[in-house]
Amino acid sequence: MCRASSRSGLVRSVTVTRSCCTGLLWSVLFANWGPVDADEPVFIARPNAFKTLVNPPCSYCITEAKRRAGELGPRDPVLAWTRSAHEGGAIPYRFFLAPYRVISDTYGVFVYDPDAGFARGFAPSLEFSFHGWRNGIMVMKHKDGTMYSTLSGRAFAGPRKGDQLQVIPTITTDWGYWNDAYPNSVAYRMFGKYQPVELAVVENADAVRSRGPVDKRLPSHEQVIGVSHGGKTRAYRLTDLERDGGLIR
Repeated sequence: MCRASSRSGLVRSVTVTRSCCTGLLWSVLFANWGPVDADEPVFIARPNAFKTLVNPPCSYCITEAKRRAGELGPRDPVLAWTRSAHEGGAIPYRFFLAPYRVISDTYGVFVYDPDAGFARGFAPSLEFSFHGWRNGIMVMKHKDGTMYSTLSGRAFAGPRKGDQLQVIPTITTDWGYWNDAYPNSVAYRMFGKYQPVELAVVENADAVRSRGPVDKRLPSHEQVIGVSHGGKTRAYRLTDLERDGGLIR
């Protein structure tokens, strides 16, 4: 499982930033180093492995902090997003992303793949569901039958093969920090049926079986930051970033 830091032990997530000087869009992803592309990637369909959460009722962080005060702690990891209204929102991993893995919502399509070490968000839709794994990466399926990589957001099979989903800015942080900074941001209403699930510490067997041969340039679980821009993608080791003061040159 990819971790955000030795301090917090949080799962890494996707962030997307826009250059104020050039207007170009950069997609930045924290994940684990993984397999090389195979000629015939292994695809394991397990649509019933995880239920998909569709359009859950919303509330506010300040309200839900009171509702589940004894269970939702300040160090709980959340996937947060930004938007103009309501100061964005936050999704606690243990209550929503860990048990569901794909959330198809009017705020965005949010995915969590602990075996590949990432979480991220795509443009809103109510028509996606968890479907399985391909080449070590979680797959979600659109209502029309198109299947997408949850890592790249690119369709690899189905009527819209080649389609690219729009990425929305997200970041992983602590519930305590986010609730203090943005108490009026959106949170899903935490009814009693949403019970916390501990984050996985053992890799999913099907996810592992779907992996191809590992790129030998780095160890299989090396933590990397992937940068995609202009049709090109590069990976940088987090250890190199720490050594160089957090800068990519």
